[in-house]
Amino acid sequence: MTEFVRILYGPVVRRKYRFKFDDSVTKTLRSPCLILGNHATPLDPFCMGLGFRFPINYVASGAIKRLKFAGRLIDLIIAPIPKAKGVSDPSAVMKILSVLKRGGSVGIFPEGNRTYNGESVHVPPGLGKLCKRLTCPIIVVRIERGYFTAPRWGRRVRRGQMRARLERVLTPEDTAAMTAEQLDGVLRDALYYDAYEHQRRDPVLFKDKKRAEYIQRALFVCPDCRGTGTIASENERFHCTDCGMEMEYGEDGFLIPIKASHAFTTVLEWDRWQIGHIKQKDFSALPAGEPVLRDKGATLYDNSREGRRAKILKGGMVSLYKDRLVLEGHGKRGRPPLVEFALADMASATVEGMAKVGFYLRDGRAFMFKLPPDVSPYKYVVHIYKLQSELEQKEMTYYGI
Repeated sequence: MTEFVRILYGPVVRRKYRFKFDDSVTKTLRSPCLILGNHATPLDPFCMGLGFRFPINYVASGAIKRLKFAGRLIDLIIAPIPKAKGVSDPSAVMKILSVLKRGGSVGIFPEGNRTYNGESVHVPPGLGKLCKRLTCPIIVVRIERGYFTAPRWGRRVRRGQMRARLERVLTPEDTAAMTAEQLDGVLRDALYYDAYEHQRRDPVLFKDKKRAEYIQRALFVCPDCRGTGTIASENERFHCTDCGMEMEYGEDGFLIPIKASHAFTTVLEWDRWQIGHIKQKDFSALPAGEPVLRDKGATLYDNSREGRRAKILKGGMVSLYKDRLVLEGHGKRGRPPLVEFALADMASATVEGMAKVGFYLRDGRAFMFKLPPDVSPYKYVVHIYKLQSELEQKEMTYYGI
């Protein structure tokens, strides 16, 4: 991020997000350095950059290059180092090392995913190994209240308060004194943030008349009737279309029961419960022709070529079975109207943006399907990992976020 961009976008970020960075220490730091941060909002790179007085090259999902105009704009503004999402990418590591060797600085959001529930998500192992190869300082920045300002499942920014501050600095001597595994633990602890715990200690209101809109992207299992994909939302409330359970999403981000038999007061509690509920289910006895999940209005893309995506079919039905993912629709350019992927052939699956599911096959090809805005892509990723664990007869330990 250049000084020109900081001057141009700084006032926008501060005003739109009511954002402040306590840069009393960071403004004295110099390049090169590796800067790490927790990930909650789309503008986290801009927020991080406002605390430093030198350009930062950010590691970002390769999906950015497929955003056409927006992707070119982001490329111009933050000069991202592209990384394949959800899988290891040695080329990205080499580019990081190259930038640092030239005296530049690199920004990384190691979670690689924005949180759905306000709690920091899984940090893949290997960060410590990267840091052991460096001879520059490692800086950890804590971004606070981003989840309530712009929750991943929502479409609107809520007027409240958002802050960032320096959490920790590791010198080259610090990293040399630790093993890679110890560094992994230290950095995970430094990056961890629980938005609800912070909100309980120091409550702030986040105002928006449509603050519950699209919360079903995060909360996709009803705790009262156990229905999956039955949550609908409007304005500040959401309900189950099967059993009538109804809740309000408060201005403080907590859940208020209107008609409910469960006792969840946060999105975090609900999400932890629904993940546990899915982990305990047994889909092995389900008939081969009965889908676990099914939704209309899906569009399938081939993302195998870097910086480009090719539409395969649109207006389709996506069906997730216990051993395969099937999309049916209107084929493009002579492509077949039905495309099938065996779950055993999937190397990884992840949520991209608001309503897209991206997945890599073990042969290196990449695909993505886009869902209607009121359908949860998160539920597909979680169920894909659950079904894969059953096929491999292993315990489900990771669910894509």
